Amino acid sequence: MIFKEFQGLVNKAGSRYGLIISVTKRARDIQDKIIRDAQEKGGKDADKNPAYGDYQKPVSIATREFADGKLNILKNDEE
Repeated sequence: MIFKEFQGLVNKAGSRYGLIISVTKRARDIQDKIIRDAQEKGGKDADKNPAYGDYQKPVSIATREFADGKLNILKNDEE
């Protein structure tokens, strides 16, 4: 089941490399935002971020965003 879902994401991305790089970059952005928001709050509730609800791993959030069409992969000539 998981493999079929992953294969669907790979097909949507065009390649495994494109999928992994794009999701990783977005996950880093999400993690940075979580850290920034926690620092602004004084370090309290770093594991709960209002922008993402109860804490979920940044890779899971980024993967879901890609699956839902909120994250798109641009090719070099589309930048």
